[in-house]
Amino acid sequence: MFKFVEDADSVTAVRVETSRVGISISWQFPPSGWLKRNTDGSALGCPGPAGAGGVLRNEYGGFIYGFASPFKRANAILMECYAL
Repeated sequence: MFKFVEDADSVTAVRVETSRVGISISWQFPPSGWLKRNTDGSALGCPGPAGAGGVLRNEYGGFIYGFASPFKRANAILMECYAL
């Protein structure tokens, strides 16, 4: 009986092989003479507590300007737009 259960388990078992490919992601400096703006907005719920912010950096990565704004209730799409 136990052999039957073992055989049944081996037939019905699903094996999924996955492979992962590593991708290096890092911030890139803007071209010489340019500034780079990075922004983001998010919300915890729809609607829910939310916020948006951003940073402006020069060609050397030096900080020029930044902002962060909390909101009592908003959705993620509105916050992404506000951050722009």
